[in-house]
Amino acid sequence: MLSCQQTQNVIDGKKRIILNPSEGQKRDFETATFAENEVYGIDILISSGEDGKVTSQDLLDNFVSFN
Repeated sequence: MLSCQQTQNVIDGKKRIILNPSEGQKRDFETATFAENEVYGIDILISSGEDGKVTSQDLLDNFVSFN
């Protein structure tokens, strides 16, 4: 799964996070350091099944922000 740094009007920035990379992906990706006030889009997959596999459903996501 690939997540990218986001800036104004750019959702696929230069800094990237890859989860569970293969050996080839580990070689190809540069190491990046997180900095204060950077924004990243992160995909979250949740499985409630016993086999741990994700299935697609037509449910809406709800996000709440408290300031």
